[in-house]
Amino acid sequence: DYKQFVNECLKRYGTGAEEISLVKIDPNTISITSDVMDQLQALAIERSGEELSAQVRVSSGSQYGIYILQIKEEGISAFKVTLIHRGSKGEEIPFELSRESKGTRRLLELLPMFFDFASIPLNGEGFGRSRGREQVYVVDELDMSFHSALTAKLIEDCVACCSADTRTQLIFSTQDLVILDSDVLRHDEIWFCERDGEDTSSLSCLGNHPGIRGDSDVLKNYL
Repeated sequence: DYKQFVNECLKRYGTGAEEISLVKIDPNTISITSDVMDQLQALAIERSGEELSAQVRVSSGSQYGIYILQIKEEGISAFKVTLIHRGSKGEEIPFELSRESKGTRRLLELLPMFFDFASIPLNGEGFGRSRGREQVYVVDELDMSFHSALTAKLIEDCVACCSADTRTQLIFSTQDLVILDSDVLRHDEIWFCERDGEDTSSLSCLGNHPGIRGDSDVLKNYL
């Protein structure tokens, strides 16, 4: 259940929010082109009998919103995402996402990928075991708007859910050096992208660098 997954992650990663709230709205009020809506509807008809869902982010100036779409053959239902916080007396306080931090927004944007990447969290101990789907996800600047500790925890949870049978892969770029000071990723899983004087870029694998051993202080050597 995606909602349960999000609620677990909101607490696990210290967002300050208690849970997600979904408010049903008219899908025509979301700033999505009719072409996109038509394509989603056509997909539902093509996959007759399946209930499809999609998460959509709408951002323009100071306006920001995330919407969950449930897509069926007979039509599309839309839900606006808000987060519930607790006041000093335990009362529920709904927050529009425009009032949340950029880090919390970024986490919500990535959670559908992590939900698809893994199963429901088990007793707060990470994501659980991978569902065994064959997927490849590519994320530019995974660490954007994140604290280094959160970036490291997300990577750790992803790796922890993998097994010998996992066929799902996450490829991401980052400028956060914290992963060099972690034992979560193997040296052959870390690649450096360097630009030369002619504005061309080259990739090199950490595992192929001379002098790098399993017990090397990679962060110190890099700096």
